[in-house]
Amino acid sequence: MKAVCIHEFGGADVLRVEDLPRPEPGPGEVLIEVRAASVNPVDYKIREGRYPAVRAEQLPVILGRDVAGMVAAVGEEVTRFKAGDEVFAMLPPDRGGYVEWVTAPAEVIARKPRRLDMIQAASVPLAALTAWQGLFTFGRLEEGQKVLIHGASGGVGPFAVQFAAMKGAEVYATAAGDARALVESLGAN
Repeated sequence: MKAVCIHEFGGADVLRVEDLPRPEPGPGEVLIEVRAASVNPVDYKIREGRYPAVRAEQLPVILGRDVAGMVAAVGEEVTRFKAGDEVFAMLPPDRGGYVEWVTAPAEVIARKPRRLDMIQAASVPLAALTAWQGLFTFGRLEEGQKVLIHGASGGVGPFAVQFAAMKGAEVYATAAGDARALVESLGAN
C-alpha cells in the first residue's frame, strides 16, 4: 500500500510516498480503506518538529489523524461494523491516515453521516472534538450561559458555534465580515 511518511523533520519536501505492507486488523480493530484524510495544524507541527509528543527517535511516522473510508475487514470481537460500512475516525497517535489502508480500534470509529461525503467526514473528528472539549470538558458550558467564540468561521469555530447553540447557550462570535451569514446560520446571536 502507499503511505506518506516522514523520516526527518522539515518542510513539505520531507514527505515521502512509500510502499508499506497492508495492515491486518487485530482483536477489537477495524481495517479501513481510506478514501479521505484531513490535514490539521498538528500535522505540519509534527512534520516541522514543533510538536513535543513526537521526537526524532520516533521517526519515521505517518501523519494524519482523521480519516473517512470503507470498512474492509474487522478483527475478532468487533460486532458494530462489517465490511462495506462507511465510517470516519480520529486515529490514535500511534498510526496515521495518509495511507491507503489503516487499522483502528473499533471504539474510535463511527458510521459516516449519510449527508457528508468522504472528504467532509474526514474533516470532522479532530476539529469537532477540539470544540467539544473546549466548550464542555474544560469550559463546562451550560444552558443559558453566554459564550464568545473567536474565529467562528475557521476549522473549529463552526463546530463550537453549533454545539453551544444546541446546548442552549447565548452564542457570540467573531469572524471575517463575509462569514457573518454563515456563522449566524450556525446559531450565533
